[in-house]
Amino acid sequence: MLYLASLSGSLAQLGGADPQSLLKSVGGSSGGIGSILSGAGGNSVDTTSNGPQSQTLQPQFMSPRLQPPSRLEQILSGRAGIRLTQYGYDQFGVGRQVQVPETGAVADDYILGPGDQVNISLRGQESSDIRTTVDRDGRVVLPRIDPIAAGGRTFGAFRQDVDAAIHRAYVASSASVSLGRVRQVSVLVSGEVMMPGVRLVTGLSSVIDAILLSGGIKKTGSLRDVRILRGGREIPIDLYSALNGAGNSAATRLADGDRILVPPLGATAAIAGLVRRPGIYELPPHGKTITAQALLGLAGGQEVQGRYRFSLQRIDSDGHLTLVALQNLNTPVHDSEILRIELNGDRAQDQATLSGATGLSGNYAVAQGSKLSDILRSPGALGANPYTLFGLIVRTNAQTLQRSLLAFTPAAVLRGAEDISLQSNDVVRPISLGEAELLSYIVKTYLDKLNYDQNRVRNPLDTTRADAAAAMQAASSNAAASAMQNNNSVSPNNPFGLQPSQLESDNFNLDDFSGVPTDMQRSDIVALLNVAAPGTPLADQRQAAYQQALATATSGPNAASSPVQMAQAQQSALAMSQYGVTATDAGEGGYSGYQTDQFRGGQQGPNQMSGLGGFPGLNGGQGGSMTNGPAVPAFPNQPPNANFEDQPSTPGSYASNQEVHTFGQLVRQLGIDPLVLVNFLIDYRIKLDGAVRGPGTYFVGGSATLQDVVEAAGGTVKWADESGVELLSTATDTAAGSSESQDQILPLHKGTLASYVVRPRDYFHFNKVYSQTGIGSITVQGEVRFPGNYPLVRGEHLSEVLLKVGGLTPTAYPSGTVFLRRSAAKVEQDGYNRAADQIQTQLLAGMARVGNDKIPAETFTAMQAFVTQLRTQKALGRITTVADPSVLAANPALDPLLEAGDVVFIPQRPSTVAVLGEVMQPGSYSYRPGMSVADFIKEAGGDAQFSDDDMIFVVDPDGRAHRIESSWFSYDSPKLRPGSSIVVPRNLTPIDTRQMILDVTGIFSSLAVALASLAVISSNN
Repeated sequence: MLYLASLSGSLAQLGGADPQSLLKSVGGSSGGIGSILSGAGGNSVDTTSNGPQSQTLQPQFMSPRLQPPSRLEQILSGRAGIRLTQYGYDQFGVGRQVQVPETGAVADDYILGPGDQVNISLRGQESSDIRTTVDRDGRVVLPRIDPIAAGGRTFGAFRQDVDAAIHRAYVASSASVSLGRVRQVSVLVSGEVMMPGVRLVTGLSSVIDAILLSGGIKKTGSLRDVRILRGGREIPIDLYSALNGAGNSAATRLADGDRILVPPLGATAAIAGLVRRPGIYELPPHGKTITAQALLGLAGGQEVQGRYRFSLQRIDSDGHLTLVALQNLNTPVHDSEILRIELNGDRAQDQATLSGATGLSGNYAVAQGSKLSDILRSPGALGANPYTLFGLIVRTNAQTLQRSLLAFTPAAVLRGAEDISLQSNDVVRPISLGEAELLSYIVKTYLDKLNYDQNRVRNPLDTTRADAAAAMQAASSNAAASAMQNNNSVSPNNPFGLQPSQLESDNFNLDDFSGVPTDMQRSDIVALLNVAAPGTPLADQRQAAYQQALATATSGPNAASSPVQMAQAQQSALAMSQYGVTATDAGEGGYSGYQTDQFRGGQQGPNQMSGLGGFPGLNGGQGGSMTNGPAVPAFPNQPPNANFEDQPSTPGSYASNQEVHTFGQLVRQLGIDPLVLVNFLIDYRIKLDGAVRGPGTYFVGGSATLQDVVEAAGGTVKWADESGVELLSTATDTAAGSSESQDQILPLHKGTLASYVVRPRDYFHFNKVYSQTGIGSITVQGEVRFPGNYPLVRGEHLSEVLLKVGGLTPTAYPSGTVFLRRSAAKVEQDGYNRAADQIQTQLLAGMARVGNDKIPAETFTAMQAFVTQLRTQKALGRITTVADPSVLAANPALDPLLEAGDVVFIPQRPSTVAVLGEVMQPGSYSYRPGMSVADFIKEAGGDAQFSDDDMIFVVDPDGRAHRIESSWFSYDSPKLRPGSSIVVPRNLTPIDTRQMILDVTGIFSSLAVALASLAVISSNN
C-alpha cells in the first residue's frame, strides 16, 4: 500500500543524523518520539517537499498521423488483392505523451532506489504521518528505529521490515506504508525508433513508455524482439504480449542505466479473409516459420463459426504466385507467405448474398431446404442498427433472368415465422434505421411530387402561368444575383427546384396517380436518386459544396451574368457537389443520379475500394483528380465496411457490403429499376400517429405484428389510452376489383398487439387518456400575493386562479385589470388589416376623383403612412374584465373562462387621469373626485389647433371606451375614475376634403377605441 511508505523516506533525507537532534529539529523533547507524536490531533513529520500528483512526459518526436504504407505493406497488399497493414504499428508506431502517476498503489515487486519517496502513517498509541525518501545509501531513517535498508529491495519486503520495526519500537501502534513520488531514471533507446537517444523516465515506467517517448517504432523495426540490456544481462521483450494479452513482458519496469534496443523487423507472414484482424504479422524472434493455426490465433481467429477453405499463397523462385490448398492447420507458413481464409462453397451447389451494412455480409451457400433464418439468426447478421420491420429479397428467375422483389419481416423471421426458402442468386437485404429514414423521405417526397404533377396536369392554366412567371424572372437583368437567393433553383437539397411549401400544399394523401404520365413518374424518381436525406452529414456536405461552387461561379471577373450562364453555373455547382466533377466533365447533359458515382484515387467513397489510393499495385498509382476543380468526394471519411472487406467498384454497381446514403445507391446495389423499387415500397407502408413516441410512416413486411410496429415506434407514451387503438384498414379483392375499408377499435394490450398482423396501408391512431390538465398555463402579475405562471385546469375560471395566487394585495386596483388573450389579439390584428384595406381602397378612390373632391398628393402620402403603421401595429388582445373576487362571486356571469396563454395584470391603484391626443400639454394629471372631462382638458391647456371636440372619448381603467357628448358650453360625461384616459382626436378637416371625411369617419371611429386602449395599457404597464 502506497500510504504506508511515506514515513521512512522523509526522515531518511536527514542522512545519519542523531535521533535526539532529529527530534529537536522537529520540535520534540528528549522524552522520545512518543512525546512529540502524541496529542489530540497528532503531528506530522515531513522532511521532503510536496511534489505533484502526476507528471506528463512529452515525446521527443510526435508524428501527427500514422506512418505511410511501407514497401512490405504495398507488396503484400498487391499480392493479396486487398489492403493489408502491419499489425501493431498503429499503437507502437506513433509518438505519444506518457502520463506518469506520482502517487497511487504500487505493486509489491517494485524495486526501491535512492530518491523514492516513502509515506508512513502511524495509528494507535502513536498517531503521526511521516514522509521521507530513500537516501543515497539506500536507507530509510525513522525516529527511535535503526535505519532500514530499502535500495535494491522490493517494496513488499521493505514494507514488512517497517511493520516489524514499528511493532518493536512502539507499543499498541500499527503502521501503513505507501509509496509517494517515485525516482527518475535515465535509459538509452536505440535501434529502429523514430528518435533514438537518452530518455528520462520514472521508476514506474515500462519499456513501452520509453518507446512512445522516442516517437514510436518504425515499420522497419521489430515488435517481437525488443531487448533490455541491464547489468550484463539481456531481457527479451515481445510487444505482441501487450496487444493480445498473451504475456506481461512488455510491462517490465525500467531501471536506471537500462539500454533498450529495437532491432530490424524479422520474418513476417500475412493473413487475409474472414478473420478478426487481417494483416501482416511478425514471426516469433529468430523464427522462420509459424503454423497456420498459430497465425490464425494472432489474427484473432475466424469471425464466425462455419466451414472455410484455407489456402496458402506462395511465391515461387521464378516470381509466380501459387495458391495451395491446406489440408490441416498444422502446415507451416514461411516468411512473406499469405494465409487466406474464405467461405467454403465447395459443398454448396448455389449461393445467396447477404447485403448491407452488416459484419456478416457476403456470399452464403444455398442448398435444398435452406431458409432465410439460416442467415439472419446469426448474431450481427442484421447490422448494428437494424430496422426489424422490413427487409428485401431480390430474386432472379433462373429461366428469364428477370429480377423481382419480395418483402420480409426480420422480427418475424427471428421468432420463427415467415421463414422464406432461399433460392440460388437471392440477395437478402435487411435495412438499417438510417436507411429506413432515407427511404421514408424519398417515398414521401416522390408522392408529394406526384400530387403536384397531377394537379398541374389537371389544371393546365396554372402550369402556363407558372411557366410564364419563371420566364419573366429569367429575363430580369439581375438574374445572376436573384438565382443566388432564389429557393426555386435546383440544389442538392431541392431536386425539383420548388419552394418548400409547394409540395406540401398540393399533398392531399392521394394514392391514385393514374393521371400522371409514366415518363413524368420516372423523371421524378430519377431526380431523387442522388438526394441525401435532410440533416445527414452527406446532405450538409453537399449543400455546403454547392453554395461554395455557386459563389465562385458568380463572383470574380468571369462571373456568370446572363440567364444561360447562370443556369450553366448552377448545373456545374450541382455536379461538383454531388460527384466532385464539373458540368463539362459530366457531359453535355450533366450528371444523372442514375449514373455511376465517380471517385478519385486515394480518396474513399461509398463505391470505392477504401484507402487503396496509396498502393500502386492495386489501382495503378497514387491517383489524381479526374477534374480540374476541387476534389469533393461523394461521402468523405467513409468508415470501413462492416465486414472489413473492400469491394472494387464497377460501373453501374454499388458495393453490396456497404450502407447506402442515397436511393440511387440502393438501386445500383440491388440492380432494380428505380420506378419498380419505389412503387414496391409504397405498397408496404403503414402509418402511426397519436400517443406513440415515434409517430410517422413505417415500412412493414408480410408478417409484422402491431406489437413489432409499436416497439419500432419507441412504444406508446405513458398516458396512452389502453382502452383501444383506432384502426383504419382496407381489404381488397383484386379478383373482383373491389375494396372495403373498416374502422375498428383494438384493445391496447400485448395480447392484441402481438396477434394482429398489420397489412399495407393500415392506419393506426393511439389516443391519450383524457385529462383536465396539461392544456397550458396562465400568467398572473401585479398586485397579487404570489405572482407567477400557474398550470391551467380545463374549465377553470379567473376567480379560481385568484384563489391560487393568494388573493389581491391591499393596494390592488381590480377595476384596472389588464386581461390579455392570444385569440383576441388575432382577431384584433385581423381587424387592423381589414381597416387598413378599407382605408387603402378609399384613398385610391379619392385619388381617382376629378375636380375639388380629389385628394391632394401630400394628403395621400400622409394617409398611406398611417395605413402602413396600422398594418404593423401589434395587437394586444385585451379583454375587458374586473378581477375583483367579490364582484366575480356575486355575478358568476362576469367570471371569464380561462384559456392557455392568458395574461392577467392587476395594477396598483392609480392616482392620475391621462389626457391624450390634441391638447396643448398631453400627460397625466392628479385625480380629484368631482372633476369632469372639461376640467381635465383644461388642466392639459385646453384643445389644440386641430382637435375634434365631437369625437372626444374616455377609456375607463378596465378598457371600456365611451364617447363624450359635447356642446359649445359643456361636456356631458359620466363620473371619471382613477386610471381613466381622455382622448381628444385630431380633426381631419384641415388636411382632407369633405368627401374624405364622410368616407373614413366610420373607420376611424371604430379604430379609436383600439388605439386608445393600446395607449392606456402601455402607460399602465
